[in-house]
Amino acid sequence: LRFVALPGLAVAAALALMPEQRAAGGVATLEASAATASEDGDDAAEPFKVMSLLKSKAFVLTTLGASFTDMGYYALGAFQASFYERAYDLDPSMYAPTLSILLPIGGIVGGIGGGYIADKAAEWGLPRALTTAGSAGLASPFLLLSMLSPTATGSFVGLLFGLSLSEAWRAPAANMARSTAPAQYGSSTLSLYLCMRNVVGGLGPLGVAYLSQALGGDLQHAMVVIPAAYAMSGLMFFAADKAFDE
Repeated sequence: LRFVALPGLAVAAALALMPEQRAAGGVATLEASAATASEDGDDAAEPFKVMSLLKSKAFVLTTLGASFTDMGYYALGAFQASFYERAYDLDPSMYAPTLSILLPIGGIVGGIGGGYIADKAAEWGLPRALTTAGSAGLASPFLLLSMLSPTATGSFVGLLFGLSLSEAWRAPAANMARSTAPAQYGSSTLSLYLCMRNVVGGLGPLGVAYLSQALGGDLQHAMVVIPAAYAMSGLMFFAADKAFDE
């Protein structure tokens, strides 16, 4: 576990060393192009580095929101099998078929539904936080139910609703992160976004492992790290939405 996210750190270092680039047509950033047009009246290009996005409050908060959900999701994936075996005394032949149905259903419903609702929210003038902060925040209590339910059935029900909600933020959040940079740097912007998510997300399994050890091997209560991570994600997405409006 100590080597979790090291590849992501290597990518981050590579991005930090990336040479300055100039936007095609003399546009470095959306703001820079407007300033150049209004103040200088020429097409002089300004250097652009992907790592300068770390100075963007909107980008950082959006990425942190996504990163906290990754913390929960990675921890869930790492300990889910052990959780059902130890908390509910189930063997793989009992929980594996159920999870093989719940996981894709939750992902499909949440992913497609989140994107659709985000588009409709934009069309109706509703805040983007509806599908980012809203979905991550609402996923938290359902995942808490899944972790602490006295029965395996209750845990599976909470997991289904929690997963559906926890996937709804992905498409709108990626679109938010992408919009913080010029169009021609979309791939580099998303690579930094994904890199930061992987680095922070890798802390999720570590947190559950250390907390379980501190609780004397009580994995079930250590798993509350997962809904807590989603709750923090909701707060970060809410702050990101405010940052876009500034």
